[in-house]
Amino acid sequence: MLLVRTLLAGLLIDQRFSEARRTNSALRAHNLDERLAVVYPHDGTESKHYPATMRVLFEYDAEKARALVEDYGLPVDAQREKNLNRFIAHIGKSYIVYRNFTEESSHRGHV
Repeated sequence: MLLVRTLLAGLLIDQRFSEARRTNSALRAHNLDERLAVVYPHDGTESKHYPATMRVLFEYDAEKARALVEDYGLPVDAQREKNLNRFIAHIGKSYIVYRNFTEESSHRGHV
């Protein structure tokens, strides 16, 4: 009986995950203030780092972006933008976060 309950709980989490991703994929880029549907980590708990909107997510610093991907068991990168992109793809969106041009240029020795 415990096994059946565990399986049913897992299916419910998977269903909520799919529905939230579908909802998030329908959000449009022109309104970064629309609420994101919560995508729960696989343990079914809500991450304390989950952003309310895309605008809030884009304001995350490197440390908070790292904590967010860690909450979801996603691969962590040293770059904030890569962590944000990984999380964005995980929740069903297709935005791409680029590094600031001057920051990129300075890393390559260009002005």
